[in-house]
Amino acid sequence: MPQAASIQAAQPIPDSALLAGHPALQWQRQLEEAAGAAVKVEQSRLLPDLTAGYNNLSIRDGVKYGRTDRFQSFR
Repeated sequence: MPQAASIQAAQPIPDSALLAGHPALQWQRQLEEAAGAAVKVEQSRLLPDLTAGYNNLSIRDGVKYGRTDRFQSFR
């Protein structure tokens, strides 16, 4: 049975911070982000353009307005 002191890793385990800073990996990550953005653009083109709006305006000049006397608009 091997003793604990004699067991060693064949190669040192690379530091993940060093790997994250590698230019080739940064370039690959940038390509992945660009592809993801392109997918989102294409998905948004499939959706219809919807716009909705509502406006309710009351003028306060001492006159009491009821619900029917207000100015309303829909779009």
